[in-house]
Amino acid sequence: MEPAIQHSRIGLVGSGEFTSAMTDIDRQILTSIGPAPTVVVLPTAAAGEDPEDWALRGVEHFVRLGARSVALMVLAREHAEDPENVRVIEQADLLYISGGKTARLLDALEGSPLWRGFLLARQAGAWLVGSSAGAMALGDWALVHRPEDGHGTPTLWMPGLGMLQGYAVVPHFDRWTEGPGLVEQIKDACAVFGIDEDTAILLDEGHCRVAGKGRARLFGDEGERVYASGERFTL
Repeated sequence: MEPAIQHSRIGLVGSGEFTSAMTDIDRQILTSIGPAPTVVVLPTAAAGEDPEDWALRGVEHFVRLGARSVALMVLAREHAEDPENVRVIEQADLLYISGGKTARLLDALEGSPLWRGFLLARQAGAWLVGSSAGAMALGDWALVHRPEDGHGTPTLWMPGLGMLQGYAVVPHFDRWTEGPGLVEQIKDACAVFGIDEDTAILLDEGHCRVAGKGRARLFGDEGERVYASGERFTL
């Protein structure tokens, strides 16, 4: 069974995956894993929007940080049912889910053999990091695009993958003007993390820590709590 999320080696990134803004954060994650970690990059959310480019960026980023890195081109449900892809993800020390459209992640991963395979890797201590759409998809509730949203801010709450039990994520919080309103829509159903761009919340070893350039917020029973980079808090 998945442990309480504050112990779960989960990273939630507001934006900026595979850029210099994330270098120190990702290096810290890799150090916590140990020597020669295996990173699997999942560009699923970018299917239809140059996923090969995102995959290459991710692999090169983690190779520069000293990891063994591979991109798993899971772009549709059938790829998440491929036994070879499942075998690869079961060996991951870190699964990194990059940004794009949340609905693509949910359609491909929810209840799939690939997702079940990664849960096995989690039992062995694997990290899970999601950026933007990758972070949103992990919640009990996740934001997806309505047709009228185009490529802008997603505005429809749908059930997510449920890795963050009792929580949802709004990334780009310092950029999306719709962010506070989206929190209002869902805060009675679950607590909400609001994460600035180029900023991450790392959940590990019984605490949460904010890292990166911006701030993070937690909207819950006690109202809004704001945390600066470097601050720790518990859930």
